[in-house]
Amino acid sequence: LDNYVHVSLKIAGDGPCFGELKEIVLKYRSNNEIELLGPVYHDKLPVLMQKMDVLVVPSRNEPWGVVVGEAAASGLALLLSNEVGAAPEFLIPGENGYIFTVCDINSIVKNISKLLEDKRQGRMSEMRRLSRHVVEKFSMDSCVDVYSKAIFTAVIVNRQHFPSTL
Repeated sequence: LDNYVHVSLKIAGDGPCFGELKEIVLKYRSNNEIELLGPVYHDKLPVLMQKMDVLVVPSRNEPWGVVVGEAAASGLALLLSNEVGAAPEFLIPGENGYIFTVCDINSIVKNISKLLEDKRQGRMSEMRRLSRHVVEKFSMDSCVDVYSKAIFTAVIVNRQHFPSTL
């Protein structure tokens, strides 16, 4: 029991595989540790995320994944497939979560095991802090700073190339 970590799984969404997933959950779950939430509307996400430690996005094709940034801002550790486009922006592998190879059961099991070990070792609070920190580059001040520098650079470059037009 020393190595036991309580885990519950909440599955949000209602994509095309929801019916099949529901059948699997009802057939194999032995208790109420797996909960199918169905669609979760944006105004309910903050409350839901406050109750979670980790966001898992097993997508086969996710060009971006807004929920990843929302989860990082909420301070969640991240477990993302290598097909989630937002991963490079929000995930520091081994620091605030892990990336697994999509459709590779061994890869996802290995990375879930790492997260459980992180929780056992008390590292989850640091992972959560790092997720919140990573999102800071998307703050209003950071964005204004980046855009200001870009505009300033564009004006300087145009002056050098077209001095009589400015």
